[in-house]
Amino acid sequence: MVTVTVGDIVDGQAQDHVEERIYIARDGEVIFYVGKSDRTIEERILEHCGVGRFATLDALGLLITDNLPDSAHWQVDMMTIEDCKPFAEESDREGLDVAGAEIVMIAHYRPCLNAIHNRRPAPLPGKYNRRAVGNGALAALRAATHDTPKPKPSK
Repeated sequence: MVTVTVGDIVDGQAQDHVEERIYIARDGEVIFYVGKSDRTIEERILEHCGVGRFATLDALGLLITDNLPDSAHWQVDMMTIEDCKPFAEESDREGLDVAGAEIVMIAHYRPCLNAIHNRRPAPLPGKYNRRAVGNGALAALRAATHDTPKPKPSK
């Protein structure tokens, strides 16, 4: 498992992780969202915030932008399918794929924002702001995390 901050992703300081396909967006012990991606997780987090090829400013992106600058310090855990296997029933571990791993992790963590595969989502604690944010969400996010993106380190 690899953990980075939302600010690292926005600033372009997180390396593109291609092996990790499952992600958990959280603030310490508060789990906001569990997702999967067929792209890099860094790209997918930006898409949640309204930037990128499949961009939609969705519930996670709104929560991030609504809670700036604190949300720049929130964590994103990036996991491989192998990382998720201990959370699955023993009989399901061998054939676990990306979709199955996402379901297993949602069932385990009961994130606040996941609606699908989440029969009992945890309540979102009252300390987090939730309101509609218009255009410019990424600009606000970048401003709160040290302005413009920095070049990625070369591999």
